[in-house]
Amino acid sequence: MAQFTEADVQIALVDDEADIRDIIQGILIDEGVAPERITQFRNGGEAMDALRQNGLEGIASGRRPAIVLQDGKCGGGVTGVEVTQAIRDEQDKEEQATGSRRNVYVIAVTAESNMTYGDEKIQKPFNLTDLLDAVDRGKQAVLA
Repeated sequence: MAQFTEADVQIALVDDEADIRDIIQGILIDEGVAPERITQFRNGGEAMDALRQNGLEGIASGRRPAIVLQDGKCGGGVTGVEVTQAIRDEQDKEEQATGSRRNVYVIAVTAESNMTYGDEKIQKPFNLTDLLDAVDRGKQAVLA
């Protein structure tokens, strides 16, 4: 995986399973992502609240591009599909207001084989290589 630097991306983890969030966060930190660049959301409802209250700043402060790793059934009464749509809607609003579009790369991390949303999908249970490769592709996409 390409090394991360302080000025790179924000990463949001949206999953109702704390163990999954913690494992992914630990892997990312081991790979050089600064802990302050990672935000955990306990479920999709919490991520939606952050989006409603602060727009994309709720998941990616300082107009940084973002990578969102989220479960398809992320809990809180909201699905990964709905969170992804809310992110895309916020990107559209921000682009209309500022004239530029913030890059957000959504990686579905789900056990549901028929669930498709976001920019890419990692099937649970996932392996380390698949996770790191997907994050690397996300980083390349949002910084392009």
